[in-house]
Amino acid sequence: TGDRSGAGGAGQALALEAAIQIERALAASGEVGGELERDLAEAMLAYLRREYDALSGLLERAIGRFGDAPGAEEFHWLQGLVGSPERRCASLDRALAIRPRFPRALLARADERSFADDFDRALPDYDEAIRIEPRLLIAYINRSACRRLSGDLAGASGDAEEAIRLDAACSRAWFQRGMVFYCQGELEPAARDLGEAIRLDPRDGCPLATRAAVRRQRGDLAGALEDSTRAVELDSGLSTAWDERGAIHRDLGLRLAAEGRLPEAHAEFQSALRDHDQSVALEPRHPGFATNRGAARSLLGDQDGAIADYSLALELAPPDWPHRPLVEGVLKELLAKRGRR
Repeated sequence: TGDRSGAGGAGQALALEAAIQIERALAASGEVGGELERDLAEAMLAYLRREYDALSGLLERAIGRFGDAPGAEEFHWLQGLVGSPERRCASLDRALAIRPRFPRALLARADERSFADDFDRALPDYDEAIRIEPRLLIAYINRSACRRLSGDLAGASGDAEEAIRLDAACSRAWFQRGMVFYCQGELEPAARDLGEAIRLDPRDGCPLATRAAVRRQRGDLAGALEDSTRAVELDSGLSTAWDERGAIHRDLGLRLAAEGRLPEAHAEFQSALRDHDQSVALEPRHPGFATNRGAARSLLGDQDGAIADYSLALELAPPDWPHRPLVEGVLKELLAKRGRR
């Protein structure tokens, strides 16, 4: 969803300050009392510095020493942030068993559940984290994303508004509100909020990729191509940016074909296919990405490839996928044409 991130530049500055303070405490003999506290300070410093290999070893040793003792929930929480995917929720459950009112662990477990599309179980964890810590900015941002993805656009909008109120310098708060506007079809305010997110954090590819989609839908294909290209340059692993740029090349090709400029149109369709290949490689189980690659293949005359992609999309998509009737109709037409060959 592109929503798994911290609270932008302000959050990074706080993390840096925390790292400095922890380092000073570790350097000052006796200022961090007790073995557990010292181990925790070292683990936090490794986490903030993104020294994940060192952190994994620290956590294994600390958990082996302190188990489920009071205070050890912090080690389990960190394990839930950096451990293997299959261990994360179990580590967070263990942290919350030690300290049920632990907002950071509730937030992390909510995020894990939201990313697994388990919105019904994610939302109560976000709610509880916010009840315990009402100014927990990232909880509002991530609950906004969760609510948006679950279809609750009004709730998503309210959370994004609150995040902006708490910190108007947080790029991700503006990004989330821009996403809500985009999902509501309100392209002008979406472009405005996404532009503010980009201004606040010009190195975040997610708002650029979404603004590219807004610009494409408003007919500004040149601006859309610029945004999507910048997004993939910033983050080559951002599948939505590759998919969006593929759609832009497709629309450019259709525009050129309508003007009779067929060789140029063909080149754009080839560019579209290359970008959709990238998005599918990054997320091979995304039905929308398979559908868009199928459309590019069809425009290039590769009907067998298009049939394979549309069939894959239908296989991957849930039964209530809103695009299912359209894709089924296109696939039926292609199969009929192939039968007449």
